[in-house]
Parts: sequence; structure tokens; C-alpha cells
Amino acid sequence: HPALALAGPAYQDAAALSRKAVRQVIDLYGAARLGRTLDQDACRNVVEDVVVSVARKPHALISIARLKSVSDYTYLHAVAVCALMAGLARQMGWEEADVRQAALAGLLLDVGKATLPDDLVQRAGRLNPEERTLLRTHAQRGHDLLVAEGGYDPGVLQAVLLHHERLNGSGYPQALRGEAIPLIARMAALCDVYDAVTSRRPYRAPWDPAEAMRQLARSKGLYDAVVFQHLVKTVGIYPVGALVRLKSEQLAV
Repeated sequence: HPALALAGPAYQDAAALSRKAVRQVIDLYGAARLGRTLDQDACRNVVEDVVVSVARKPHALISIARLKSVSDYTYLHAVAVCALMAGLARQMGWEEADVRQAALAGLLLDVGKATLPDDLVQRAGRLNPEERTLLRTHAQRGHDLLVAEGGYDPGVLQAVLLHHERLNGSGYPQALRGEAIPLIARMAALCDVYDAVTSRRPYRAPWDPAEAMRQLARSKGLYDAVVFQHLVKTVGIYPVGALVRLKSEQLAV
């Protein structure tokens, strides 16, 4: 992205990490698509790189991951949610081992989509009811894939299965309510939707981060309010590099 030429070393390093991570995520999805075993060491290597990057420069990787093209959305979404989960878990005071599990959950949230037809996952237009129902199976598919392989933390499995649940019971696949939804899944729900709405998609322009936060704050009954406040502290209302107008009418970066 041209803006990276003007960015500091931390952002250039984050961009390089994003490119590396995307290549590894593409390999992971390819293995899932072909019914092969996922490379858990590769997953954990991505997580380690992301966690270290987020700790060193919290906003850099998250900002870079917003520079998605339509074609690589699925893969960079996985990297972005991995970074958001790492930052959110650390903001919430989790131990470092648990931060890494949260990041791993973010990386693998949508791995079940690899078992669905590309045309369905990449569709720019509106889905019909049957297609929407099929797409929603990705949460269960991803969970079942990881269970079959074994070796994944229960929290990772919960996040993958339940990240589309909503507090008011309107989510899927189990229509759980309130605290019946595990905390890590409530965290994943917010990180997943925040990255989705701030990314350019074939069917709509991205919301700026401030608008995304306003809309999420208005979504009563859908997301955990306490986790949301931690997410605001994690990413900020205005991310690093945003152009803002101050009350004095001056412009600032």
C-alpha cells in the first residue's frame, strides 16, 4: 500500500508480518479444503509472531490488516482477528499463555469456511435462504474439524463454534443467551464483527473505526458491554494515522 512508504519501521515490519501470515493462513485453509491435517505448529508460529508484534506496537498490525483487498479478505481477516483478540485479551489482563490461546482462536474462527464452495464464501451479492443456511454451518464445521484433529484448547473450540452467538439469543448455531455464551466467544464476536465492518467488501464500503464503534455501542442486546469497553481501549476510537478535526477546528493526525 502506498501509505506504507510514509510509515515508520514498526508499520513496515507489521506489513511484512501480515504478508507472511497471509501465506501461512492460505496454506492452512488449503489443507482444510483438501481434508488434510492442519499444521498446528504453523498456527502457533503465526500466533507467536502476531502476539509479539501487538505487544511491541499495539496499533501497527491492526491498522495494516485493515488495508485488505477483496481477493485476500478471508485470509487477512483471520490475521486481523488474531491481532484483535491478542490485544483485547491483554487489555483485559489475561495471562500471556491465555493471550496466545485467544489469538489462536481469532486465527481459526472461520477455518470452517474452507470446507464450503468458494463461490458461496466469496459471493458479492445477496445469498438466498438456502445459501445463507449453508454458510452458517461454517462455525460447526470449523469446530468439528479442530475436534477431529485434537490438541486444541477448549476455549479455542468454544470461540470457533460460538462466535456468531448474540446475547439476546438471535445468534447461531445454538441461539445461546447472555452468560451462557463463554467469555472467549463474546470476545471473538466483537473482534470478528469489528474487523468485518471496517473492511472493504464487494457489496459495501468500510465504516471508519469511529462509526463502527458508534454502531456497535447502539447494538443493544447483541454484544457484551464490558468486553466492548475493553475493545474500545484496545483499538481506540480513532486509530493511529487517522485524520481528525479538533474542537478548535484544527486538523490533526
